[in-house]
Amino acid sequence: TAPPGRIAFADLAVPPGEAVVWYLGHCGYAVRTSGHLLIFDYIELEETPGERGLDRGFVDPAEIAGVPVRVFATHEHKDHFDPLVLDWQRTIPDIQYYFGWHGPAGERCHDLRGPRAVLRQPRLEIFTVNSRHAGVDEVAYLVKVDGLTIFHGGDYQGRLERGAASDAVADMRYLREQAGPPDLFFLGAWTGDPYLDIVRGLSPRAVFPGHWRRQEAKYAEFAAELARLGFPQQVALPQRRGDRFVLRAGGVEAVR
Repeated sequence: TAPPGRIAFADLAVPPGEAVVWYLGHCGYAVRTSGHLLIFDYIELEETPGERGLDRGFVDPAEIAGVPVRVFATHEHKDHFDPLVLDWQRTIPDIQYYFGWHGPAGERCHDLRGPRAVLRQPRLEIFTVNSRHAGVDEVAYLVKVDGLTIFHGGDYQGRLERGAASDAVADMRYLREQAGPPDLFFLGAWTGDPYLDIVRGLSPRAVFPGHWRRQEAKYAEFAAELARLGFPQQVALPQRRGDRFVLRAGGVEAVR
């Protein structure tokens, strides 16, 4: 059951080119398009949900079992990948997993470690660019699905080895060639190189910040800094797990 004033997940009808977005804590987001539910970098760590459901910020696989679900993990650090996501396939008939490293094996699992991997499936195209962070391989995803282009960066910095210069400018140019500016853009709430190069290079419609689990007030600081630096993009400001946003032609609107 949805909280007061919100539509239950099963009753959502999303037109092509629009999306509903839930903040799932830290870098985790879920995106409902007209034909899919995409879930990025979902974790629970030490948090114990009182109730499950996207509007409460915790996945209930039974709630989403009726739609095609596509699960993405940018890298294997525990604040970006929680193995519990693999349990969802017991409940969800149409589910696929994508990993930015040599991830878990299975017929529904896909490794996209690249360099610059490309995967095309019915109604879904995925492009990656590569980075290496704190000893592990990682990717940023560009996903084309149901009339939308979605970028999720995880911890992407464009650096392939310690001390190397960032390749973010070249990587963003490559991604723009594949799809043009993203409609939805998910990245850690940082400024400075290479993060400004990533925003500048892709020129997204709407920015969704991440990486400040339980410190979501920092997202407003990030939005203010982008505005001060002259970036025109709208920045969504989640305050807690389960916050919902709607993307329409006019921009992003929070649903409280």
